[in-house]
Amino acid sequence: MKQLIPFFALLLSSVYMVQAQEAAVISCEEAIYDFGTIVESDGLTSHTFVIKNTGDAALVITRVTASCGCTTPEWTKIPIEPGTTGDVRITYDPSG
Repeated sequence: MKQLIPFFALLLSSVYMVQAQEAAVISCEEAIYDFGTIVESDGLTSHTFVIKNTGDAALVITRVTASCGCTTPEWTKIPIEPGTTGDVRITYDPSG
């Protein structure tokens, strides 16, 4: 019986090491988008980036930061499973 305990400890540490190696990998075909010329009177304009998880663990986007107050990000809040996609939508407000 004493010989089984180290075997189970080794087995559990091996399982933990395999799980620790799993990771989400974020990829996006389009990393930059040019809104072009924007007319202030046309109002808000948006673009949606499609994010793909090419890793082997769930991808969770917890925060997207805009560089200025005129840009508002919205994103997929649920975990993006391996092989699936989520969105990051950027809305630009040209007023002011």
